[in-house]
Amino acid sequence: MPKLKPQPKNKLKVYTLEVGSLQTNCYLLVETSSKKTLIIDPGDDEEFIKNKIADNNLIPEGILATHGHFDHILAVSDLQIDFKIPFCLNQKDSFLIKKAKESASFFLKRKMEMVVPKVNINLENKPKIKVGNQVIEVIKVPGHTPGSIALYVKEGGLLFGGDLLFAGGLVGRTDFSYGDAQKLKKSLLSISKLPGEVMVYPGHGEPFLLKDFEFVP
Repeated sequence: MPKLKPQPKNKLKVYTLEVGSLQTNCYLLVETSSKKTLIIDPGDDEEFIKNKIADNNLIPEGILATHGHFDHILAVSDLQIDFKIPFCLNQKDSFLIKKAKESASFFLKRKMEMVVPKVNINLENKPKIKVGNQVIEVIKVPGHTPGSIALYVKEGGLLFGGDLLFAGGLVGRTDFSYGDAQKLKKSLLSISKLPGEVMVYPGHGEPFLLKDFEFVP
C-alpha cells in the first residue's frame, strides 16, 4: 500500500484595511487554500471593504467585532445584507451596538445614518470559532468595554486584540462609565502569558510582537 503524503496545513493571510474617521483597523482573516474569510471590526467604508473582498476573490463567512464601539461596527449591517453572513459579538456589549448611531454622531460631529446590526452569534460563551478549517480561540478581555474579546490563532501566532493594547505600550481607555481599569489589568495579564513571538494586530495603529509590549504589573 503506497504511503500517503502528509497534506499541507492551511495557511492564513491577513489584509489590513484602515477605515473610518478614527482610522480603525478592519482585518480580513483569510484561509488561503479556500479563500474563506472572517471580517474583523468593519468600522466603516463598506464599499472599500467589499472591493477588497471582490478584488481578491474572497469568500466571507462571518463578521466579528472585538467590542461594540461604533468605530468598529459601522459597516456591519451593509456587509451582513450583501454577503448574508452572521455577525458575532459578545452580548455584554449589545448596549453599545444599540447606541452606536448616537455615539457616532456625537464623536464625529455629524449626523450619522446607520442600521443597528443584529447579533447572530453571541461570543460570551463561545470559546472557539472557525474560518474555513482554522480554529480561532476567543479570549475574554474586559476592561475597555464589558464585552471586549481578543482572537488568538495559535497555529499562526496571531492575536487580534481590538482596543486592549497598542504598539508603544499603550492600552485601551477605561474612563467611560462602563470601563474598568482593574479588569483591563487582569485582561492584559492573561494576554501576557501568550508566546512572545505572537504578532498582535490592534484595533488602531501598527502591528507588533507581543514580546515588544511592556506589561506593567
